Order: sequence, then C-alpha cells, then structure tokens
Amino acid sequence: MSSRHVQPPTPEEFLVSYHPVVQAAARKLRALVIQTVPEALEAVRVGWVLIGYRIPMGKKAPYFGYVAPLEDRAVLGFEFGYLLDDPEGLLTGKGSQVRHVMVRDESEIRPEPTAALIRAAARLAMLTKEERALIQADRVNR
Repeated sequence: MSSRHVQPPTPEEFLVSYHPVVQAAARKLRALVIQTVPEALEAVRVGWVLIGYRIPMGKKAPYFGYVAPLEDRAVLGFEFGYLLDDPEGLLTGKGSQVRHVMVRDESEIRPEPTAALIRAAARLAMLTKEERALIQADRVNR
C-alpha cells in the first residue's frame, strides 16, 4: 500500500467554489498581502479552509496571516492580531490571539490601513515569543 502526497489546490482553484463577490474580495485581499509583503509564502491550507501566509526567515517561516473565504464574506486574519495597533478600527475578534478584517465585498477593503496591518503582522511573526510578550506587557501597562 503506497501513500501519495496530494498537492493542495492553487489559491485560484480553492476560491472557485465561492460566490463571485466573495471570490473578488478574497482575490483583492490576496493581492494586497502579496503587494505589501512580496516575500510572503502563500499556500492553501485545505484543513483550515484558508489561504495561509508565512514570512521566510532563515530556516523558519513563521505564520502571520490568512485569507479565508466564507459564505457571504472574506476574512483577512492575523495570527498575532491582538498585538496590532488598529487606529482605523478595522480589526474584529475577541479571542486570545487572532484578529481579523471582514469584508462583504471588495469595495469595503481600505488598502492603506489594511496594508499597514499586514506589514505589522509580518513583523510581529518574526519576533521571538519573548519579544511578543514584552509588547503585550507594555500594552497592559498603558
């Protein structure tokens, strides 16, 4: 019995089953991630039902975000979103770590403040756990 590695779909193949409005929003979010962090590694995570992004860093490539199509919207999520400054109030979520930007169609995407969040998320992923803990402690003490 042989086991074969099944190649995940491309992002375009992954998005094709979603509503065209969601597809367009997800494509625009993907383009914004790649434009903002051109070195980002993009891969469909079938089990997580999303397109994930990692930042290459020597032998490691820490995970920093994702684009997830949903039935009626697309989500741009950030692994360490709880540490992001969000002066425009784009982020939602109350979990212990992840925060996200939700859009119902591509017209809701605000490129400049969203790109700022993407850049900051990639930088946070490159920090050590201890460095992120210091940022969190500083926020608590404010």
